[in-house]
Amino acid sequence: VNSEYEGYLSKDVWRISQLEKSTSDLQHPYSRFDVESLDELQSLVMKSFNDVPNKKLEQVKYPADPYGESQRKTICYVVPVKEYRYLTINWVIPDHKDLDYCNPESYLSHLIGHEGDGSLLSYLKKLGLATELVSGEKPTAPGFNFFYVYLELTIEGLSRWEEIIYIVYQYIAMLRKEGPKEWIFDECKNINAVHFQFREKERPDRFVSKLAGRMRDYPLTECLSGDYELREFRPDLRERP
Repeated sequence: VNSEYEGYLSKDVWRISQLEKSTSDLQHPYSRFDVESLDELQSLVMKSFNDVPNKKLEQVKYPADPYGESQRKTICYVVPVKEYRYLTINWVIPDHKDLDYCNPESYLSHLIGHEGDGSLLSYLKKLGLATELVSGEKPTAPGFNFFYVYLELTIEGLSRWEEIIYIVYQYIAMLRKEGPKEWIFDECKNINAVHFQFREKERPDRFVSKLAGRMRDYPLTECLSGDYELREFRPDLRERP
C-alpha cells in the first residue's frame, strides 16, 4: 500500500485531490477517505460486520457540505510536478439524485463549457488569458457533489488569475439573469442522445464498474442510458439550493 501512495506523489491529479481533502472540514468524512487496499478493507469489513444482520436500511447520506465557513473561499497555490498552468474553481452542490432526468448541472456545464462565438472561453481567448475550459459535475458521495470550472491558462493568464475568476463569476451572473431556456434544454437533450448512440467502447473493467454504480440510481432497464437521458425541463430548479 505504501508503494502505491509513493507512486501518487508524482501525479498532480492525486496531489490536488489530497489538497482538496486537507483543506476541507476535518470533522467531515470527506477529509478522511482516500485510496486504500480493497482487499484489506474488505477483510476488515468482513471481520467486523459479517455477523451484523441486514436491516434493509436506507443508504447513508453525508452532510451536504464538507467545507464549513472557515474553509470556504480558500485559494490554494500548487507547484505542479509537471509543467502546468491551470486554474480550477470548485463549488459544493447538493446531491441531486432525485433530479436525474432533468439534470440541472448538465444544462449549466453545457453553457459554461461552450466554445463557440460569444462563449466564456472565446472571450478569455480574445484576452489571451486561457486556451481551454472544461466545466461539469464531479460526483463525490451521497449527499453532496462538486461543480467545477477548469481552465488551462496562458503565461499572461497565470499572472491575471484574479481577473479570470471575476470574468467567470460575471458570466454565471449573466446566465442567472437570463434564466433557463427550454430550447437550450432541448439542445442538451439531443446532444446527450447523440453521445449515447455513438459512445466509444470502454475498457470492460471500467464499464462494469460504472454500470454497478448506476444500479443504485436507475431501474435495471435504464442502467445503460440513465446518465444520458433528459426528460423534464424544470426552470424552477434555478432557485433550488
